Formats: sequence, structure tokens, C-alpha cells
Amino acid sequence: MNITISTGQHKGVFPIILYIPSQKFALTISGFCGLLSSTERDMKKVLNIITWLAALFISVIFLDSLRYKFAGHPTPEYIFTTLREWSGIGLFFPAGPWIIGLAEAIAALCLIVLPAIFLLTKKQGSARNTQMFGALIAIGVMSGAIVFHLFTPLGISTPTEWANGEPASYSPALFISACVSWLCAAFILIVRGKQRP
Repeated sequence: MNITISTGQHKGVFPIILYIPSQKFALTISGFCGLLSSTERDMKKVLNIITWLAALFISVIFLDSLRYKFAGHPTPEYIFTTLREWSGIGLFFPAGPWIIGLAEAIAALCLIVLPAIFLLTKKQGSARNTQMFGALIAIGVMSGAIVFHLFTPLGISTPTEWANGEPASYSPALFISACVSWLCAAFILIVRGKQRP
């Protein structure tokens, strides 16, 4: 089998042509680079979409939890009262649900709403930085949640259903959502951080 490689200049590009007797195969460097840049652009689009989906996931989790934290639901009361009794810090309850709820609301605002407004006004740098700030808040809040679930009497499973003022069933759902939210926020920080000039 004879294989020859020839190079030559053609309109500012250097084509490499590979001839194989049984079939001809031509590959130009510019074509290959075009394929790579197209793939790179596609990958950037996919990463951008995944980043927005991660921000949406965190925002939905945070905004959904506000109705429990701000309305005096027994689950946040149980969580923050347990932490108050364990730590001896009175700030955990009744102020804890409000403080964490406000931090989560600000994070959701910075992850979705403000970046969307900045993109509509063609301020991509502001959108990226605001989303990074929201992800930092989310990592801070979720780091606290994970640590308290793992290293205090709170535990991984917390009450999710109540009957007559007493816990009726326990679930690790809050711990799992904290872990997934933390991972999503870390992903956002990494992707948006690499996009900074």
C-alpha cells in the first residue's frame, strides 16, 4: 500500500492531502480547525445551557423553601430549634429561617433574574459576574446546611410530614437537595470563572 502526503498553499491555507490508492481522502488543516472551532462553539453552548439549568435548579429549590421558612412551617422550626439547642446560640431560632431565607432569595435573584436582565441589555460580563456571586452565596448557605446535617444532632434525615404537631415521617430530601445545590453552584463558579477575560 502506497501512502503519499503532499502539502501546498491554496488561498492562504495549507492543505494536506493524503492519497491512499484504494480510496482518496483529503483533509485540510483549515477544514480540521473549522471542525474543531465548530465543536468548541457547540461545547460552549452546551456548557452555557447546563450552567443556566444549574442556576434554575438552585433557584427553584431556594424559592420553594421560602414558603416554609417565612410562613412558620414546623420543619424549619424543628431544624433551627435543634441547632439552637445544640449550639446554645439563640440567633438560630427565630431569626435563622429569616436570615437563611433572605440569603437564598438574594442568591436566586443573582443566579437567574439579574443575569437574564443583563443579557437582555447586552451586558454579558455583568451577567456572568452576578451569576458567580449568586453561586458563591449558594455555596456558603449549602455548605452550612451540609455541615449541620452531618456534624450536629440534626442528622441527615429531617421531618417532612407532621401530624398533630409531631414529626410523622423523616426524609433525607433536604440533605440531598443541599448536596446537589452545592454541586450545581460549584459547577457555575467553575464554568463562569473560566469565561472571565
